[in-house]
Amino acid sequence: MVIVEDLPPVLQRVYRAMVEHAFTLSLKQACEIAGVNYNTAKSEIHALRVKGINFYKLITEEAKERLFNEATPLIYQKLIEKAQRGNLKAIELFLRATGDLRSKWEVDGTMKMQVSTNKELIQALQEAKQRLENLRR
Repeated sequence: MVIVEDLPPVLQRVYRAMVEHAFTLSLKQACEIAGVNYNTAKSEIHALRVKGINFYKLITEEAKERLFNEATPLIYQKLIEKAQRGNLKAIELFLRATGDLRSKWEVDGTMKMQVSTNKELIQALQEAKQRLENLRR
């Protein structure tokens, strides 16, 4: 796996400019900000590609990872808020994410019970909601 420090110094500066601007810059804009000649950067990118390293893929992967890491806590916060308000789908998603609900038929954790009907599933999810509320306090 290629890390930023493995890149040529010119591309390290371009990469960091792109990161600092939340991956919204074109290569030309990143070069201007980094103080790097655009044609030099293109040549370095080509040299990497010849070695089997895709500079743009590195940028894309870093952007995805950063966005995922930034968005995940917010997503879980919203999911928990909806679950606490009684949204059964949110409760179900929360239980699946935590591993407490493996299928429609089985609820694990402190409840340790088999669920065989939709009515029992709803009851189990409501109990899980109560557990969530107790944890929140």
